[in-house]
Amino acid sequence: MAHVRQQVRERAGTILTGLSLTGSNVFESRLYPLIDADLPCILITTDGEEIIESTISGVVQRSILLNIAIKDKLTTDLDDRIDAISIEVETAIANDTSAILRHSALVDVEIELDPEGDQPIGTAKLLYRVQAFTAPNDPETLI
Repeated sequence: MAHVRQQVRERAGTILTGLSLTGSNVFESRLYPLIDADLPCILITTDGEEIIESTISGVVQRSILLNIAIKDKLTTDLDDRIDAISIEVETAIANDTSAILRHSALVDVEIELDPEGDQPIGTAKLLYRVQAFTAPNDPETLI
């Protein structure tokens, strides 16, 4: 098995792969520059985690920050395209019934222009807070 953070990234990658506007251009923890063929795409990272350990019940509550970055080429309808992909992403996550993303909530959205790549790229960053519960000695198994 894997740490719950990895499980969160992988589950998001699974449910977001194959969306009509981004297809298979879904990358978990992508580290190299994007090229035109990669766009539009979704980049998935876990950007941190708040830990609350209950001494009474022996349960660790993990509040994992799941960052889903939607990237697309700069065009005249960039905002509309990013919003359309956002609809697909938000719907897919909200409709997921898996245990790993069951307790997730969209908490922030940032939209910006990036100068990376062959041409400017527009980005929408959707930040989700995912609640997961584990035993203190087992960060791989949800309880």
